[in-house]
Amino acid sequence: MINAMENKDRRKYATRALREIGQDASDAIPALIKAASDSDAGTREYAIEALGRMILQTEQVMPYLEKALNDKNSDVKEKADRAIKFLKAYPEEVKKQKELAEQEELKRQEDARKQKELAEQAEQKKQDEIRKQKELAEQGNVAAQYSLGLIYYDGKGVLRDYNEAAKWFTKAAKQGHADSQFFLGQMYYEGKGVSENYNEAVKWFTKAAEQGHKDSQASLLEMKNIKETLKVKGFYIGMSIDKAVKLLNEKYKNLLLLNPEGKIDQGPTSFFVRENSVSLEYMDAGGIFASMVTGAPETVKALLIKADESGKVILIRFNSDVVNKLFNAADMDSESFAQAFINNYDIPRLSPKIETEQSLLFGPSVNSYWTYTSDKGFRVIITENKELIIEKVARAEERKFD
Repeated sequence: MINAMENKDRRKYATRALREIGQDASDAIPALIKAASDSDAGTREYAIEALGRMILQTEQVMPYLEKALNDKNSDVKEKADRAIKFLKAYPEEVKKQKELAEQEELKRQEDARKQKELAEQAEQKKQDEIRKQKELAEQGNVAAQYSLGLIYYDGKGVLRDYNEAAKWFTKAAKQGHADSQFFLGQMYYEGKGVSENYNEAVKWFTKAAEQGHKDSQASLLEMKNIKETLKVKGFYIGMSIDKAVKLLNEKYKNLLLLNPEGKIDQGPTSFFVRENSVSLEYMDAGGIFASMVTGAPETVKALLIKADESGKVILIRFNSDVVNKLFNAADMDSESFAQAFINNYDIPRLSPKIETEQSLLFGPSVNSYWTYTSDKGFRVIITENKELIIEKVARAEERKFD
């Protein structure tokens, strides 16, 4: 590079560029050594500075730096002196940094060892406590039975085991322990560790509620409200939107959503939760917008759950894809599904209805569906496309003046 320079300025600027590159310009050391003897003082100065940055070739460049200490130019001599001091001090600095790094690593390892010891001690203490609780529980100690039930229910210190939790809650509940009665009622209500049993849930909630247990009293009230409405696959009008989302994630997520590959036209890809609604998000490869404008799939959101401002569910909408999966109804037409729904749920009838809609673009269209409106404040609709809709309506006593 420098050999190609035909004049003083070009040699000087080329040498300065090598100085800026630093250690990565080590291939140019021979050219820099030559430049250190250039007739131009500026070129010699840049060359000395560049050589002074060759920390991995200290032995190679040191003689030329020491020679530059006798340069007739004071700036060159000063740069050479700085470079020599830097290169001599560098190994010591490297050694110092290495020692500091080693000390930090030893400290990290020691801290990790201590943390591991503390964790093992805490785990041992927890296991000792569990063993102690088991001994007391087996001797009939109510507090220990409740504590053990919680341990297995929450999976703290042991693998979560609802069967084992139900066992210990039952023992304590039978001895009148209100908290255990509440948890046992909850387990019967949700079918965790025991078979789902509405009557057993009411029984244990009632026993606890009679002792003033607030959560049990609230659960009984909720169950009363549920009994007055229609509960379908765990969803019902009046439940909280948070509980609906939790139910979706815990029980139906793997059923409703796509596999990780997310193939197009095979169903929803995710739950879309926003404010007081939950939608299923689809990738639609055949949408009008997608096919005519972008040529790419567009995202479509199908409403699943809608709540009012207080967070209470007022609409449940299962499209045909969801109906097929939740009710194993892929081989049913809409009329067969409507009849199966009547047979399996507390619905006395689903009356057929026909509506005519007028469209400016497509003209008149006829829609048929099956519907039932309960005096208890809900309406069921099953459309000809096998969509199931459950919505909140006014109760009979609220409609009597309509």
